[in-house]
Amino acid sequence: MTAPLNTVELGQVCTKIGVGLAMAVTPFMTEFGVKLIRNQNIRPNKFDASSVVYLDPEFAATQRNKTVRENDVVIVRTGANIGDACVVPKSFDGSQSFTTLLARPNKELLNPHFLAQFVNSDFGRSEVERLMAGGGKGNLNSGELERLRITLLPIKDQGQVVDVLLCWDSAIEVAERLIVAKKAQARAISYQLFKKKPHWMPCRLNDCLREVKIFPGTGDYVVGSVGKSGIKPRSEVYSKQLSDNHERNILVKPEWLCFGLANDSIAFGVNFTNVTYCVSPAYKTFEIQNADPGFIDGYLSVFNARLSQRYLITSARQGKAIDFGGLLSDHCYFPEIQEQRRISDALKIMQYEIATLGEYLQSLKIQKRGLIQKLLTGQWRVKVPETEAA
Repeated sequence: MTAPLNTVELGQVCTKIGVGLAMAVTPFMTEFGVKLIRNQNIRPNKFDASSVVYLDPEFAATQRNKTVRENDVVIVRTGANIGDACVVPKSFDGSQSFTTLLARPNKELLNPHFLAQFVNSDFGRSEVERLMAGGGKGNLNSGELERLRITLLPIKDQGQVVDVLLCWDSAIEVAERLIVAKKAQARAISYQLFKKKPHWMPCRLNDCLREVKIFPGTGDYVVGSVGKSGIKPRSEVYSKQLSDNHERNILVKPEWLCFGLANDSIAFGVNFTNVTYCVSPAYKTFEIQNADPGFIDGYLSVFNARLSQRYLITSARQGKAIDFGGLLSDHCYFPEIQEQRRISDALKIMQYEIATLGEYLQSLKIQKRGLIQKLLTGQWRVKVPETEAA
């Protein structure tokens, strides 16, 4: 594996580079026919066939020059996911594509999966940005794609690199699916945990919530924000710089509850950290009394949809607001504090499992990103076992 490396333009190593149908295709859609590849089918290094539409075969026959073949590389050319690329599977051979870019590698020079991995890498993203720079537009055309620069490894090396990277892709996909399954399992278990039991006692939220309004003063605090994901440092929620004047803000101490507004629901967050948050005065903060904070957080999570439907008010004059009088008076059923704590502990275990899987997933992505930096440029070469080399 000592062949020299070359940086070439994509047009030099592809037999075809073009763009899919750039016209209104809705009049030609049918229930069955020729498959149409759209942006939502293209994921980084993964073809998503979960949503498929079809074109009238007679119309598709008039567009033979745009026919997509197995092992072509399709690339998103516009929108938020511009630059995402994947290889077309055998089941979509002979399909058409809608405004997507298409590259057909010369297989003697360029492995399609190697090309997709490169385009989705930091190198590829930088190239897409370079090609679009100065154009004042949010799309990439086929002429620009021809000038995309790629480090060309020997074709055998490309296949070995692809094998390694696909192992990481497979592990990442398994981890993502496991997280989805764990979250679904946690939701189902949570509903069962909070289902009213015969021995639970009727109560209202205002029996265990006391509104407090404490201003920052000179103490230590972290500027926070409340959304669908709970209470977090504001720097993790907003990228833009906001006001540094927090005199009118209110504090959320550890194990206190804060309510806010999301786009379509009531937002809330129990402060499970050891720090004190400082939040907008538009929020309302409550001290939790005679109840377990984790239980209250779980209760609000399970019944958020119902509570939002009842007590999230939207008006043309005042916008969105929470009817706190109704929310705090809402009838509910709670167990004794010891059972609340057991339920809270069960929720923490499930949340810990999901968080641990999330950290594992992130580590896989970081590992792959590091591998790409070395493998796609030839800095690291895949060592072939002697038995395979022979």
